[in-house]
Amino acid sequence: MIILIGVGHVFAIRDRLKEEIHRARPSVVCLELDKLRWDLLLQERERARRNQKSSLGGFDWRTIGRGGLIFALIAWKQGSLAKSFGSTVGDEMIAAKEAADEVGAPTRLIDMDTRQFTQRWMGRLSRRERAKLFISAAGSVFATRKRVEKELQEFFDDEDAFVRELAAAFPQTKTALIDERNAYMARGIEGAGGLGPVVVAVVGAGHIAGIREELVKGGSPLDAIRVINLKDLQAPSPAREAPSNAEFSLTFDPPGGRGPV
Repeated sequence: MIILIGVGHVFAIRDRLKEEIHRARPSVVCLELDKLRWDLLLQERERARRNQKSSLGGFDWRTIGRGGLIFALIAWKQGSLAKSFGSTVGDEMIAAKEAADEVGAPTRLIDMDTRQFTQRWMGRLSRRERAKLFISAAGSVFATRKRVEKELQEFFDDEDAFVRELAAAFPQTKTALIDERNAYMARGIEGAGGLGPVVVAVVGAGHIAGIREELVKGGSPLDAIRVINLKDLQAPSPAREAPSNAEFSLTFDPPGGRGPV
């Protein structure tokens, strides 16, 4: 059994996420991270513990190199939005690791190496798409909580339309940031299956459909893949009420204005 749990990166869903992982009793928990981003997340936690000021929301673009400034703009805004939603950036990944430890399951980092995929991505972009992307990332700095909630609902209502608009506006970005990473993470999930019969994968909501498709292409039976969506985590817990939340991971502005990835 493969359980895909769709999350975001800035909100207070840790309790519901941990409940789902505890309920699944997984053999292994896979996280949409690579070592660089995991280390940055832990460093940010340590700064917070020492009451030290965060730099760019815990993200130093120089660790990425080419294209890193775009991520830094988004990470800075993520930090601001996370605070408005009563959370911190990446808290859901920390919570997933905690839950895995609590049930005695190992964790696996299944995403591409950030430096490698960023360099490959930036190398493919035309000047026009690179300029549009930077403008879009800069514009996301002004995103409000209300706008994020609206875009999240639009994403839930018509995910396919969001993907089509992203592909039309930023074709190389969609390929590198979504398609290729979906395929890579699906292979990581398949590999983790060797550790036991129940694999839980905690990934961004925008990756769920693509990863499921890649898993089916790789031979996994569709009825052996269960999906827990972000909106499921936002729903009240069966045991108690859970706070509502919203996702902001990466906002693009293609025609139509849809956004979270």
